[in-house]
Amino acid sequence: MIYKEVIHHRNVILFSLIVVFYFVQVSINISIEGIASVFPPVILFFIAASILLLFIIKKINPVLTMYTFVIFTYLYFFFLLTDSPYLINYLFMWLGLPLSAVYQNYRAVLLAGIGSLLLTFYAFFSFRNEIFPNVASGDFVFFLIFGLFLMGFLLLFIKATLLLWKRTEESSSKLNHVLQQTNIIAWSYDRSTDRLSLSNHLPNLPELSDTLEISGKLMIENYIHSEDSSILKHAFSEIEKGKARTVEYRIVNSKGDVTWLQCRGVSFMNETEREAKIEGILIDITKQKQMEEQIKKLTYYDSLTGAANRYKLKKSFESLQKMGRTLAILFIDMNSFKQVNDTYGHDAGDRLLQKVSARIQGEIAEMDLLCRLGGDEFVILLSNVDDAMANAAITRIHAAMNRPFEVDGVSIRVSASVGRSMIMEANQAHLDKMLQQADAEMYLVKGHE
Repeated sequence: MIYKEVIHHRNVILFSLIVVFYFVQVSINISIEGIASVFPPVILFFIAASILLLFIIKKINPVLTMYTFVIFTYLYFFFLLTDSPYLINYLFMWLGLPLSAVYQNYRAVLLAGIGSLLLTFYAFFSFRNEIFPNVASGDFVFFLIFGLFLMGFLLLFIKATLLLWKRTEESSSKLNHVLQQTNIIAWSYDRSTDRLSLSNHLPNLPELSDTLEISGKLMIENYIHSEDSSILKHAFSEIEKGKARTVEYRIVNSKGDVTWLQCRGVSFMNETEREAKIEGILIDITKQKQMEEQIKKLTYYDSLTGAANRYKLKKSFESLQKMGRTLAILFIDMNSFKQVNDTYGHDAGDRLLQKVSARIQGEIAEMDLLCRLGGDEFVILLSNVDDAMANAAITRIHAAMNRPFEVDGVSIRVSASVGRSMIMEANQAHLDKMLQQADAEMYLVKGHE
């Protein structure tokens, strides 16, 4: 099927070339000898051209159309030489052989070669005085040698070309296989047409399953994560300046599924030193990002409750100090938690800690950080607060903790003691000292409860 499509495309090319050549030749003939010089061959040409055009439009067996092209070409030259036996028409006849090489088909060239040799024989012995008045009979062999040499040269040329194409296709096939197996997609962006061409379908985008081309603007507006579009535009701006860039961004499908891609690109200059195309590769790094997220969670967050750990608390504290905000620490210790473990088991105690963490998280501001220090001890890092705001947070936490927790179908009541550090300016704040203050305050509170 692909071979026939290729032959059909070449039929169109050859038809266009012949029509252009014919009208140029007719125009020259008319200007030199008058309009009568083109009849009757012009009628034969239009009959043959109409038949071939019908074959092309209807896509009637492209291979058969190819052979018909070659045969009709030499039939036309036969009638042309019979009607106007001139040297120029004989020379035009030899154009049929290189034109047939457009098909890159051995049989088409052999058919054209046989036609050229038969017409040479016909022209030499039928119109020798008109076309070859000063050529001896014995010189006919040189015409044959010339025809055979030209035909042989074209056959060798086709063989070499087909061999190169085969190697190119094999290399391309191997490259595409490697790219597919490694989740790598080659891409090319044409700025003049705003077309983004891909070597394979983008992962997790069923909306684009029927095409490997899309508008670059449409891609950014519809599939690039809104938070990443500016990053990608900036990277392309840098690439257009001749710089190679690597950027990571997210694409989102209609279901909201997110895929991470790493994009590497470089621009290519044309002869006028203006960027013609931007090309590069896309690598699906979703699994890598998921692993990074898992590592991040293990590094910064408590594996049981999802609250921040001591390392995250330290990093967040240092970041807030640089922002110059007021800081405070709340220290939370659950009361009678050991009894829960003894009564319901450690698994129930773990699930209770998860519910406690979630409930406290719901009572603090988004900018505040909940941290589990270990066991049943939690710390909250408050930022940009005053005494009233800190005390309000303590009140909300007490109210939340006084409500019963449902664990494995059992209603469990626990309370918590909350201590608070002093409100400190960022440049004067010290994490360990504030933790000690809050811890000491918490024990004072616990002693009065």
